[in-house]
Amino acid sequence: MKLNFKIIYFFILVFTYASCSKNNSETEIQSQDIIIPFQETKIIGSEKISITFSKILEDSRCPENSSINCVWQGRVLVEISMNTIDKHTISLENSQSNSQNLYSDSFEYEGYLIQFIAVHPKRTDIQEPESSNYNIVLKIKKL
Repeated sequence: MKLNFKIIYFFILVFTYASCSKNNSETEIQSQDIIIPFQETKIIGSEKISITFSKILEDSRCPENSSINCVWQGRVLVEISMNTIDKHTISLENSQSNSQNLYSDSFEYEGYLIQFIAVHPKRTDIQEPESSNYNIVLKIKKL
């Protein structure tokens, strides 16, 4: 009788574990942050969508730790290419800025929301950082 109870208990544990594992593996990541270095490509999702950080169009951010008195906080405009065909210009701008932003910080593509959330390095000098030093951080959310 004890042996039967142990076998039944063992199978209950195995089936419980298997059902939990199956649910976890089938759950697709709904949102993730990715870092893309300048002129590099990352692949997202099961659809194999490629995102390339192709150009820095503008970096007018006010340098941090500087004695410069900036009129506005500035912005960063970058161009990213989706699947090497579709090009999108996205902007990262101080939300307290009063200027009219002609560019959005996000767009939808193939069932994903792509949002520009950060750029590195921080601006510490009047001189723009070398292009090769730039990284952008995008939030990718499955719609």
